Amino acid sequence: MTYKVSVILAGGLFLAACRVDFSSELYSRDVISTENLGFPALLEVEVPSCTSDDRPQYERKILSVFSKSSEATIVGCRDDAFTSLLQVDFRGELSSSSSSADLVMFRGQNDAGQTYIMPDLNRDFVTRVNQVLDENFQELTFENVEIAFELHNDSDGVVEYFLPSGWVDGDPGQYIEGTLERREKMLVRTPDVISDLTLEGQQPVVIFLRERE
Repeated sequence: MTYKVSVILAGGLFLAACRVDFSSELYSRDVISTENLGFPALLEVEVPSCTSDDRPQYERKILSVFSKSSEATIVGCRDDAFTSLLQVDFRGELSSSSSSADLVMFRGQNDAGQTYIMPDLNRDFVTRVNQVLDENFQELTFENVEIAFELHNDSDGVVEYFLPSGWVDGDPGQYIEGTLERREKMLVRTPDVISDLTLEGQQPVVIFLRERE
């Protein structure tokens, strides 16, 4: 039986007076494929004001951290309470082997038939982000990075999941097993160790998925 599971991946960098959020949407048809496949992603960066005269400067600086293959484009600016967020659409990539994309979700499969997902940030991308942060005497560290995602079961059946550690719908735990019925969803947040390993380029496994037979 074929099935589709959508995953919303969200990460945040909360840097002194700066906030950066990125999110992406993945589908299991792409996740279980062996091809390199692009997926849409959104980066939101805190700026002093959406109406600031300096906004063009912010836009140029933010776009400069992306590689050409990301096809990054400014799509808007929104106010979230007292925070103004500049929005950038860009392209991430799913890969089973190698990728030069700025944001990669590596995929794999174990002997039990589970598909697992591993986030990765391109080393050059991290360097360019740190160069921008260095201008404000800041640095990208695991304390400033949070990786979270919302998992939707859009299949015709039940999807089983296994989370090594983290939070599911706000509840913390280790070796978390569970199921998602059709059209159910859950919110997952990962611990600091996942952020640390991702920044180090270690490609940590975030979650295992399998459709119940």
